[in-house]
Amino acid sequence: LASRVVPYATDDADDVGLGVTVYGSSSCPPRLRGVGIDSSQVIVNVSHGLAFGGCTADAAPHPFGIVVRRDELPSVPFDVVIRGDEREDRVSVQNLP
Repeated sequence: LASRVVPYATDDADDVGLGVTVYGSSSCPPRLRGVGIDSSQVIVNVSHGLAFGGCTADAAPHPFGIVVRRDELPSVPFDVVIRGDEREDRVSVQNLP
């Protein structure tokens, strides 16, 4: 599980978008299971997708767009933790739009 997070502006100034990209098998794309926020981090839970016949061993990007209320986010800098079935990645967000 390798990940990237890019904050982006939305049409509503009260919201912030987080572009989360997870890299994994192109034949077993991950599924977004949920998002949680606490005082120091945003937690993004994903699970491996299923494929008949098994997953390929390539590393394809799988992007998710997550929109959250600005006032619910921790103060910057904060971490986005991407939790998968067997691993987790931690990406630091240094500023917001």
